[in-house]
This record gives sequence, structure tokens and C-alpha cells, in this order.
Amino acid sequence: MSARRTRSLLLVLSVLTLSATARAALINLDINDNQNPDGVPAYTLENYTGAAVVGTAGDQWNYLNPPTQSAPSLTASALSQSNGAATTVSFTSVGSNFNNHRTATNALLNDYLLALAPGTFTIANLLPGKSYDLYLYSTAGSVGLGGAFTVNGGSPQSATGTVAFTGYVLGENYLQFFGVTADGSGNINGTFAPGTSGLGALNGFQISGTFLPEPASLSLIAILAVPMLRRNRQ
Repeated sequence: MSARRTRSLLLVLSVLTLSATARAALINLDINDNQNPDGVPAYTLENYTGAAVVGTAGDQWNYLNPPTQSAPSLTASALSQSNGAATTVSFTSVGSNFNNHRTATNALLNDYLLALAPGTFTIANLLPGKSYDLYLYSTAGSVGLGGAFTVNGGSPQSATGTVAFTGYVLGENYLQFFGVTADGSGNINGTFAPGTSGLGALNGFQISGTFLPEPASLSLIAILAVPMLRRNRQ
């Protein structure tokens, strides 16, 4: 095999290895309320962008826009990373899906899913056995309207909720779960229940860890590599 062919083969292998290797990244989801059931205050849909507890200015977010005020389940699929790269990661909430809004002067915390009774959520299509850090945002614009959460059957954590946004405060408007391991199916499973007031909110989440590109990206790279492999055999 000539040196030129060797270099070509090494290039192909490097590209395939790089594309197939999972990359540490961040996925953000902002839960919106596209309804205005009470009319007070007047509601304008706001999509959050940039950093929250983690991330940097200019980060992209995914948005879950419920089609109705109340639904038995809600799903956001094919979530993108904060840099815009596509993945197959999805989020599903079952049970606690009454959506509403309050004025918290923060586009992430203004709107939320409201837990009237315990429900569940799943972040799916992660890498089985990999560890992730999860940040859950929880406030409905009033003290006592945070939610109570468990992740993968661990110890419960609760957010107290805040009246107005003055910054992200652990235990008030967000919770953090570090080192959460995706199960054998690539899922992280949690529960979401009312807090001390009998209600609870989920405004959105951030999850950091390792994600694979969506399949189309890998297929494209494989297609581009085929001619190089053929030339190498000649």
C-alpha cells in the first residue's frame, strides 16, 4: 500500500471515528404556555436564549409549546444541542401537564407545566450507562409554587418558588442533580409532584453530558467516505 493510500485510509478512519464519537455538550429546553386562560396578566410568548445556570451567551434552546392548556402527555423530540447540532434526545412529560404562566420577568421562568397531581418525565435517547448533570427549573411566580422532584428513584428535592426573578437561586427556582446515569435503554426517568402549596411548576431544564449526533449526520459522513475507501482498494 502506497503512502498516499495509507494517508487516505487514515483520513477516512479519523473522520468516521470523530463522527461516531459522542461529544460532551449541553441541551436546553424551555417550556412555554401558548394559552392565556385568565387573561391577566396579558401573556406574550417568550422564547429563552443564552445562558441560565450553565451555558454561555448565544446558546440555543429548544421549546415545548403545548397545543392545549391541558394534555395527558407532552413530548419534545429531536432536541438540538446549545450549538445547534441535532440529536435524537427527547423529553416526555406524563400527568402534570396543565400549562400556565406568571410574570417572573424572565423568559425561562415566566411559563411552566403546573403539577396538580404527581406525574412523571423521561429524557430519552441518551447514551446507556453515561453520566449526566441535570438542572430543573421550578417556580410559578410565588413562594410555595416550586415543585418536588425525584430523578432515577433518588432522594427527592424541592424548590420553594420565588415571587420575582432576581437571579437563579438553588433550591428556590432551580434544582440540580449531578452524576445521573442513563439506564440500559438510554433513559433518565423522574417524578414531578406538587410542592408545599399543593401545586408545583416545571419551567424547563438543562442537561449536560455526552450526546451522539442524529443518524443523518453519520449517514452523510459514511456516504462521503465510500469513494475514498474504493480508491484505496484500487
